[in-house]
Amino acid sequence: MNIADQTIKAYTDDVFSAKPVPGGGSAAALIGSQGAALAGMLTKLTTAKKIFQSFEPDVQEEFMRLEKFFGEQKDRLLALSSDDVKAFADVLAAIRLPRDSEAEATERRVRMQAAQTHATLVPLETARTALETLRKMKPVIARGNVNAISDGAIGALCLDLAVQGGVYNVRINLPGLSDADLVEELRAECGTLIAESDALKSELIANVDTRLG
Repeated sequence: MNIADQTIKAYTDDVFSAKPVPGGGSAAALIGSQGAALAGMLTKLTTAKKIFQSFEPDVQEEFMRLEKFFGEQKDRLLALSSDDVKAFADVLAAIRLPRDSEAEATERRVRMQAAQTHATLVPLETARTALETLRKMKPVIARGNVNAISDGAIGALCLDLAVQGGVYNVRINLPGLSDADLVEELRAECGTLIAESDALKSELIANVDTRLG
């Protein structure tokens, strides 16, 4: 399933259905993609204004780099929305493998661990990518077009939600992983991701509130 090829209605109808995919992990990545798009929108609505020419040269260069960056992150998170669907589909396929013989049971266990691990790492990448995007929003929230600052605020909220959603989808998969060291490593990283995202979101939204008056 390629999410980018679906209509919005078809995708939301699939989420609303009793089918196992797309689910929360895919939705989190898609929301993150929207967050990156909104960050890019605020950036573009700043660089397109005449006042942008009065910005310091280094700030102008930074905004132009961010325009490109947010576009790349938008596409990356959209791709992760599809990757999440495929990863969980691979888990379901592994679960359905035969286990009538000892060899089949062993093969099934190996395939399930590989699929479960991948299905855990995809939403982790969603959380990491969303947080990486959120980190870059500070200058556009601080100096971006105030008439579009609400778009930036919603973008920041979407990206924070993508971090949280990605982390929840990591956590729900941890009991199925047999590598105890990996589980502890992932659990620790999840806590770090959530803490940083929450702090960044709060800082950005406080800045938006100040600029809105």
